[in-house]
Amino acid sequence: MITDKKISERLCDADASFRIHMVLHSMEEPYKEVFELRLFGELSFKQIAHLFKRSESIKLDTSSGEIDVMAENPKSFVAESSSGDISLVSNVPTSECVIKSSSGDVDVDLPENAEFTAKISVSSGEFSSDFALFKEFATSEKEETYVCGNGTSTLDIETTSGDISICKILGD
Repeated sequence: MITDKKISERLCDADASFRIHMVLHSMEEPYKEVFELRLFGELSFKQIAHLFKRSESIKLDTSSGEIDVMAENPKSFVAESSSGDISLVSNVPTSECVIKSSSGDVDVDLPENAEFTAKISVSSGEFSSDFALFKEFATSEKEETYVCGNGTSTLDIETTSGDISICKILGD
């Protein structure tokens, strides 16, 4: 039996689906194909990168607004924001991570066994970390370098006005 509620739910689903297809139709290549492969083909970013013969690097830039990324195994991560918070959650530290924010907080979440060297620059704000860090040296009053474990990966994080935090993703 079809009720009025079921009909309205179907219409809402159809309307939402149509809006998604309209946006998809207006996208340029290769973004359109990547979106289709990820959403409809259920391919991982690693598989899509392999198809396009690209690395799994992520580069994002915004003048105003948040950057919020959850990434599996990114090769590198570069993000810049003039005004807005930047958040990266990754299951492994990247070989290169560069994050710059003029005004906004920066949060990086890494696995509890991550090993990295972090160059941290905070002009007006605070730096905190869940990791046991060895303070290697300070290049200036506002820029310091820390090492966690063997320091394999590199984090270069800078904010003019905001806080920087590096947090542990606790295992199961």
